Amino acid sequence: MKMRKLVYIFFFLISTSAFVKNSQCQRQQVLQYTGIDCFTSMGPKLFINSINGILVSNDSGSSWSVVLPRSASTDSIVISMTSIGNRLLAYAGLGLLLSLDSGLTWKQISDIPPSSYRSLFRNGSELFAINDLIYKSIDSGIHWINIYNAQCFIRDMAAIEGVLFAGSSGGLPACGVLRSTDDGLSWQNFVPDSTGGAYWNLAVIGNKILAVAPALDSIFLSSDTGKTWQKLYIPSSAITSLAIYGSNIFLGDNDVVSGGVLLSKDTGKTWSQIRNMPYARVFVFGNYVFASSFGLYRALISDFVQEDVHSSPLIIIPKFTIIANPTFFSADFQFDALVSPESLEIFDALGRRVMTAVIPAGAASYRADVRGLAAGVYLARFGNNMVRFVKVIE
Repeated sequence: MKMRKLVYIFFFLISTSAFVKNSQCQRQQVLQYTGIDCFTSMGPKLFINSINGILVSNDSGSSWSVVLPRSASTDSIVISMTSIGNRLLAYAGLGLLLSLDSGLTWKQISDIPPSSYRSLFRNGSELFAINDLIYKSIDSGIHWINIYNAQCFIRDMAAIEGVLFAGSSGGLPACGVLRSTDDGLSWQNFVPDSTGGAYWNLAVIGNKILAVAPALDSIFLSSDTGKTWQKLYIPSSAITSLAIYGSNIFLGDNDVVSGGVLLSKDTGKTWSQIRNMPYARVFVFGNYVFASSFGLYRALISDFVQEDVHSSPLIIIPKFTIIANPTFFSADFQFDALVSPESLEIFDALGRRVMTAVIPAGAASYRADVRGLAAGVYLARFGNNMVRFVKVIE
């Protein structure tokens, strides 16, 4: 054990020295905490986990403060986080935690048993909690329902062109990459390689979906929403994470000797190592690429690629209300006049989308014909706002 620790320290000193001295790029260590393996963002706020709890930075990682200290209630390391609006969700071992005020206060969600999932995924304003079971929330994390039993271990999710994907391991037969075209209610198995394998990480780059299979030393690429796959080899079997910036892929390599940050500028066909460091995990936030190992490091993306990418801001539509509730024939919604078209969606109590409409720019109201809906409770989602209403039979 002592020899192993000396080896880790030796490689840490070598990688840190090479990172600073052997490049003209400006890279800096911004945090000394270890155990950093998940992150999420909320506008200008960046959240990460560490051995001391969940930390937040308001200046792209230059300074940090603790918003959820590691304690008896969060004894296990946070392994997944996501955000929606001003709500922050984190899985911290004993269960799903929810903050309604950007991390200032927290409460535990009881809809999901602590052992039922390991990862959180956000697709627009829908949230998924995944393991061998898939849970879904359409009210920003307050309530959850079990929508699918995968009978294998779901490790990651992604979405493109209205299609959901889930990377998995295990299952007889092997689940491979799962694909759903109905918001996660039913899934089909797609095994890109005949030898099976575990698909740990998924990512979307343009109109393509990537699935990483570390045991096969491969990334699988699909350009037709998962119907066919192309096998691309990667120089590692210890991939921890993917981070996408435009058409570029940053990859974290977990190997203690050869690990580091890899970069592909051609959608995974060729790779170059841009930093040598053990146990590397990567993510992109703003103009920076971050790498965590024995501490957290950041570098300007422009040091490596010359592509300007602008993310679309989250659309927040205020004053979204329904005029009459309960309703018989129509649901009449009012909102501030739109500056651009926006979709209105209506879901039933099981989380199934039952109605969709695109509201044109300039509109300030919309009447939805609900005569064809069964009596019951429904949820209308518009931008980042939701309202519940009851459909009754006259």
